Amino acid sequence: MGYELHIHRRKDFWESGSDISLAEWQDLCAADPSLTIVGEIVGTTAEGMSLAYANEGLAIWARPAGFLARLLNRPPGEVPFDFRDGAIIVKSPDNAIIKKMAEIAALLDARVQGDDGEFYLADGTLFYE
Repeated sequence: MGYELHIHRRKDFWESGSDISLAEWQDLCAADPSLTIVGEIVGTTAEGMSLAYANEGLAIWARPAGFLARLLNRPPGEVPFDFRDGAIIVKSPDNAIIKKMAEIAALLDARVQGDDGEFYLADGTLFYE
């Protein structure tokens, strides 16, 4: 399943409360050239089987290449940001992704919370309430 971080406006992501609307998410993506609503991702397993995931709020972050990636001549990569149930969810994010999530949360007057209940500050550092 993978560990997830959630951008939301609730007290905790698993509770009901003030949701981010799909329209707000779409507007934010339209204003950020690094985020593109794609609606579907298609991939291939090691065995050659094709898998697809579709969701109207699914966006891709065109992650810029960091110093190490440029040094090793690796592509910057694409990161799925999945809007569902009034929140934006990313699986197994690294520090750069967490920082992008914190940036998005600030724009949406929301916050970033992990599956274990921990929160992240605007610079992507961990804290507990």
